[in-house]
Amino acid sequence: AVLPLVFGDVRVLAQGDFFERLAESLPIVDGGSLRLQLAAQSTQPWRTESGTDVSRSLSAALLTLESSGVLRLEERSDAPQRMLLGRGGRLLHRLSHIERLEDA
Repeated sequence: AVLPLVFGDVRVLAQGDFFERLAESLPIVDGGSLRLQLAAQSTQPWRTESGTDVSRSLSAALLTLESSGVLRLEERSDAPQRMLLGRGGRLLHRLSHIERLEDA
């Protein structure tokens, strides 16, 4: 439901812009204000993520949107990338750009 806000009038966003806009629209996701507040309150987080890791929950959501034909997750070799993580922190997919394929 927030994809129109995230993408605005563009179809493709670099991963940095995408995750920044997503965190503004959904403050509970990676980098969002609520997520950061919760992390700050925890003295022993179960897992710390680097700035290039995408949480397992958000990774699963993005991969679901891709398999549903809503988004395309692109890995362009000449651009900064983030890593979608799965069970046990296993690397599932690298991405540098996100393309919105349909109006959602």
